[in-house]
Amino acid sequence: MIGVAELLLRRVLRRLYQTSFPVSVRDALALQRELVQRESVPLPIEPPTARRVVVLAPHADDEVFGCGGALARAAQQGCETRVVFMTDGRKGYDAGRAGADLDAFEHALAATRKQEARCAGNVLGLGEPVFLDLPDGALSSSSGAADALADALRRLSPEIVLLPYFADPHPDHWATVKHFLAAATQAGLPASLPCWGYEVWTPLVANAFLDITSVMPLKQQAMAIYQSQVEAVDYPRVVSGLNAYRSLAAGFSAGYAEAFFVDTLAGYTRLFRQTWPHADRSLRASR
Repeated sequence: MIGVAELLLRRVLRRLYQTSFPVSVRDALALQRELVQRESVPLPIEPPTARRVVVLAPHADDEVFGCGGALARAAQQGCETRVVFMTDGRKGYDAGRAGADLDAFEHALAATRKQEARCAGNVLGLGEPVFLDLPDGALSSSSGAADALADALRRLSPEIVLLPYFADPHPDHWATVKHFLAAATQAGLPASLPCWGYEVWTPLVANAFLDITSVMPLKQQAMAIYQSQVEAVDYPRVVSGLNAYRSLAAGFSAGYAEAFFVDTLAGYTRLFRQTWPHADRSLRASR
C-alpha cells in the first residue's frame, strides 16, 4: 500500500510540475509519454493508393518539404492529389528583404508563392491547388478558418489526408491541425479516415516510413522552384539530409525516405486533445 508520506510527496511533485514547467513543456512531455507507451515499431508503408488524396499545407512549400516524395509516388499511381494551402504566405521573408512599401512587397510575395506552388505541383503531378488565403503568422486566431477548410473538404471529399504532425512547433502548423480537426467534423469526414502526419520543423516520432528514392530527383526539383524561400535558407539541403537520414531507420541507407505518423482521424483527434488539453476549449468552440 502507498503510505501517507509517499502520497504527500506525489502531491508536492505534481504541484511543482504544474507550476515550474511551462505549458508547452508539459504538453511535449505528455505527448512523448503517450507515444512511448504505444511501443509501436515503425514500419515501411506503400504510397497512398486512394482515389482522392488531400494535403494540408500551412504555407506554400510545406507540402514539398514535408511529403513531396509521397505526393509524387501517389501521382504516379494515378491518385488525384490536391493541396489545400492554408495561409497566403505573405510573411515568408527576412526583414531585410522588404522594401519601403511593405504592403505592396507582401502582396507581391504572396502572388509569387502561389505561382511557385503551382509550378512545384506540376513537377510532382498534382492537381489544381486550393488557396484559402488565411493570414500568415496568425492562423490560430483566424476567424472562419475551420469553416473555410470544411467547405474545401466537402468539395474534395478526401479518402486520405496528409497534414503537419500535431507536435510541430510552428504556430501555423499547429493551427492547421487544430482547424482541420474542427473542419473534419463539420464536413462529416469519417472517424476511420487515414491521416498521415508529416514533418517539417521538427523530427516526428515516426511509426511509418516511405521509400522515396525513385522520386527524390522530382522532390529536389520541386523544392528548388521555391526560390522566394530557398534563397535565404538552403531548405533543399536540409530536407534532403533529413530524408537521407530517415532511410537508415527505414531499413536501407543508400536512398531517401519520408517519415510519417499515421493514424485515423479519431486517433489523431484523441492524441491532439490529450496532448494539448488547454486547446480543447478553443477546438470545441471552433466547431
